[in-house]
Amino acid sequence: MKRQTNDTTNTPAANTDADTDADTDADTDTGTDTNAALFPEQFARTRRFSLGVPRQFTVSPDGRRVLFVRTGSGSDPVGRLWQHEAGEERLLADPVVLMGGDSEDVPEEERLRRERARERSTGVVGYATDGAARLAAFALSGALWVVPTDGGGAFAVPTAGPVVDPRPSPDGRHIAYVSGHSLHVVGLDGDDRQVARAEGRTSPTGSPSMSPRSRWAARAATGGRRTAAASWWRGSTPPRWRGGTSATRRTRPGRRR
Repeated sequence: MKRQTNDTTNTPAANTDADTDADTDADTDTGTDTNAALFPEQFARTRRFSLGVPRQFTVSPDGRRVLFVRTGSGSDPVGRLWQHEAGEERLLADPVVLMGGDSEDVPEEERLRRERARERSTGVVGYATDGAARLAAFALSGALWVVPTDGGGAFAVPTAGPVVDPRPSPDGRHIAYVSGHSLHVVGLDGDDRQVARAEGRTSPTGSPSMSPRSRWAARAATGGRRTAAASWWRGSTPPRWRGGTSATRRTRPGRRR
């Protein structure tokens, strides 16, 4: 009996494998094309993939607490203030809750500051702490907010005007801030004092700061080709953003002080 040999026995299987590989390649190409098409939308929605990413870290001197800002998700632009301690995260300030659902009203000075910093989120976009990181201050819709990091909720501090770039004193008793191109210092009880003001072509710039003993507040100011640093000492009269007084020092650009 003659045995017949079928040379095409394995052909269907071979064709099936080839078709599967072709389909896989097609699916891969389709997925790549889809991802490429979605990239501009994702890039815009996540504000250049910056939303949902922790930033602006502050470590307490004792190393027990870490403060940072983070939005709710990769598509949520509202920044919130968080604290990490003992392996757990705690939400310190949520703008949605503090503002009662109202939309944010950013003062002109703050809007310009955000543009210079290329800030793309809203809500809590920055903060500062006292020397021990027991107190954090931030501005929200021009209002000054303070929150203790060792317990307790955030509370608003009355001020003389819209707040920009608040900075607590090292002892946590006062907060320096800028409003209307003037430097103010306010206590936690709302006792507000203007300690320096802009005049003529002089324009304040940079962030306010306070001395280690919380007795002096200063902020740089520019006018023409010179740079001035106006300072305040408790009990003195408010100086102006110009030279010629004991509370003001001018230096040439690039000159060491």
